[in-house]
Amino acid sequence: MSWPFSGREEELRFALRQLTGSSPRGVAVVGPPYVGRTRFLRELARRLPDNMPAHQVVATRTARALSFACLGSLAPASVEVPRRWLDELVERCGGPGAALVIDDAQWCDPATAQLLVEAAVSGRLRLALALRDGHRAPAALVTLWKDGHLARVDLDPLTRPRHERLVTEVLGGHVSEALQHELWDLSRGYPLVLREYLEGGVAVGTIVEVEGVWVGHSPLEPPDRYVDLVRQLLADLPTEVAEAMHLIALGEPLQAEILDQLVPPEVVAALERGAVVMLDPETERYSLTAPGARMAVRAALEPATMRSLSKRLSATMIDQDLHEDDLVRLAIWRLDAGDVTDNSLFVRAATRTASTFDHELTERLARAALPGGGIEAEILLANALIHQHRNEEAEVHLATAADLASNDWERARVAGVRSRLLFLRLGRMDEGIAVLEEACDIVEDEDVIDQLRGSLALLVSMRGDLDEAIQLCRLVLDREGAEDASKVVAATSAAFAHVLRGDLAEGLAIGAEGLSLPAGRVERDYPMARPMLEWIVMLGTAYLGDLDAAEERGRRGYRTAIESGADELAGVWASQLAGLLTWRGRVDDALPLAAEGRRLLTLADPMGVRSLAYAVGACASADAGDVDAVERLLDGMRAAQPVVDVRGRLLEERATAMGLAAAGELERATDLILASTEFALEHDHWTWGAFTAYHAVRYGRPDGTVEVIEEAARRGQGRLLPAIAAHARSLSEQDVDRLVDAAQELATIGVTLWAAEAYAQAYRLAGGDGDRSRAPLLRARAVALVQRCPGAMTPAVRGLRVTPLTRREHEVALLAANGLTSPQIAERLVVSVRTVDNHLASVYRKLDIAGRDELPAALAVDL
Repeated sequence: MSWPFSGREEELRFALRQLTGSSPRGVAVVGPPYVGRTRFLRELARRLPDNMPAHQVVATRTARALSFACLGSLAPASVEVPRRWLDELVERCGGPGAALVIDDAQWCDPATAQLLVEAAVSGRLRLALALRDGHRAPAALVTLWKDGHLARVDLDPLTRPRHERLVTEVLGGHVSEALQHELWDLSRGYPLVLREYLEGGVAVGTIVEVEGVWVGHSPLEPPDRYVDLVRQLLADLPTEVAEAMHLIALGEPLQAEILDQLVPPEVVAALERGAVVMLDPETERYSLTAPGARMAVRAALEPATMRSLSKRLSATMIDQDLHEDDLVRLAIWRLDAGDVTDNSLFVRAATRTASTFDHELTERLARAALPGGGIEAEILLANALIHQHRNEEAEVHLATAADLASNDWERARVAGVRSRLLFLRLGRMDEGIAVLEEACDIVEDEDVIDQLRGSLALLVSMRGDLDEAIQLCRLVLDREGAEDASKVVAATSAAFAHVLRGDLAEGLAIGAEGLSLPAGRVERDYPMARPMLEWIVMLGTAYLGDLDAAEERGRRGYRTAIESGADELAGVWASQLAGLLTWRGRVDDALPLAAEGRRLLTLADPMGVRSLAYAVGACASADAGDVDAVERLLDGMRAAQPVVDVRGRLLEERATAMGLAAAGELERATDLILASTEFALEHDHWTWGAFTAYHAVRYGRPDGTVEVIEEAARRGQGRLLPAIAAHARSLSEQDVDRLVDAAQELATIGVTLWAAEAYAQAYRLAGGDGDRSRAPLLRARAVALVQRCPGAMTPAVRGLRVTPLTRREHEVALLAANGLTSPQIAERLVVSVRTVDNHLASVYRKLDIAGRDELPAALAVDL
């Protein structure tokens, strides 16, 4: 694996100027462990001028006991004659003006340090020293940069953009945002740590390339070599200091008051002096300084040592008035110590981890709570298993929970989880809805009924009964005294139904109202409700035509989900973004995002949307013209889980039709689109029906679609639906002027590929009508937009030749468009007339025009 020198160019240029200039004549490169001082020093030496001899040595702790030992073969031979030391060193380095490069110069012995001072002050040698920050360097060396004889270069960790650029350069391809974030989280910009995790992950197969995207199988374990590096760093620490390190690693970030109870103050002071730990002044919590060291230190612990230290940590924390994250930390310490007696603690901790989507830890905590945790432990465990696709195990624990249920709230909890399992995971739609309907008939508590109605409304809307779903939600939203948690769930279902039905403004208003309600119990009991609202608002915003705002919301949600470690949320956001980018024509960006969405939803998929992620990828592949990928992804969609709801069927049929169109079977594709549109309208899905119908317009077959799209535009608001309605109407009536207007509006909105297709259709209509004066300009506009859609290859634009003009061809074409004859152009450019005519012939062929008269229109594209 090749590692380029990256992210330090500015610092390197500065160091080179100092080392080769007149004053100062050297540099001191200072930085913490793992920041890349050694690599920086080697690159600095490599880029020195050929006429500047350079010698590189490495000082070591063991050599410090002997004078000049760190200089190796450069050490003065006449140790007993001090006045000759500098002369001999200069001679052995290659004479006056040579460069001496010393790594780990903080280990230089006093005699060497004094000799280096003389060399620098006299100007006879140029010095490049690397020193570890936080370690006491010889006082003589420190004076070199304090007195201006050396310029100090501080190497800080890489910034995140530089870090991500380095990862991309090393792996040589598209890197998923999830992997970028995990590598950043582990290395924090320290190149040496990044290298260990990256090379180690590739070597053991936890970092792999899937469908052209580099992904990581979380969590990335610390490689053995990095564990050894951390051990080496800590090897010289006294026993009590090492033990304190272990405590911090187990409790990170560890409250200062707890560490003070377990460790003598002088030990804490020693840790701080050695820059091994750092204290956050705001939270008063300790963490290990070395990035990723927590995992490496834990990996080095023997099980018995971990149990003993965990027991000591848990004994310091009282189980009352704890922050939720500290509650989880205490539960883990108890588990690691073998103490599983406090079932209540494990239930509360599992509730917290479930709300943060840490399903493996939730399972561990819930299992520990089973002996006395009652129905809560059973429900928590069942939910964690569902998230991990272990549905049969989940059913066993749900059955136990149902037997334990003794009140309305508990019966509703069981019904909610079981209905989602049946409908979303197992494809048993009617059974899942029936479970909630039966629960509504049994329970009497109005607040509990509200919760059930909100959940039922979501499943009913997915079945396709949007009016029924909205009525159920109104019962909750309009009831005076309804709890905020119930309102958020109902708002989610209502917004979803309104957006699908075409009432975009109403759906977005309900969504905004739901998001404005306090999170409170929603995040604990319904952690998916608010993310779902965010997704619905993003889609509604896109349907209105505010694509920039929709994309920004999507990227923000995706980034937040990645940083919080919520795979299922990140998977949905990635899929939603991929669909939006496909609309916008950025197919090359959409494909890796779609692949990442599928991968993440394979890890966890509580909402049953993994199959839809396959369909999104199939649609993007169709717009890229990759028929084989479409077929493969559709097969994956059908194998992932049963497609039983309306949205799933519509998206599957849309992807299938797009695949047929990509294969050139436009008639079959159109027939399927029209049938799918009819199915959508049968279930009142006007928004999806309109966008499904629009694909027939994109394929040049608007018959049977115009009225549907225009009705959706009348129902909805915004600019996008009216724009695609205008496209459909103008193409149906073969009205070039109105088609051009529609194309321009689509381009302004930001659906660039659709705009390019409309211009291409207008170009063909104008050419077919014999209007050769307009056709070149329309074609040029279509080509210009297609060039902004990397990876796109749809039926409407496939026939456009988009080979760019060379610089000389463009120059000749502009002169010809301005009225110059071939001889005049030849004279101006000092070429032959034959060469000019050859260039013009190539221009006509590339621009698909007949001759000079059409050049001005073909070149005058103003978008």
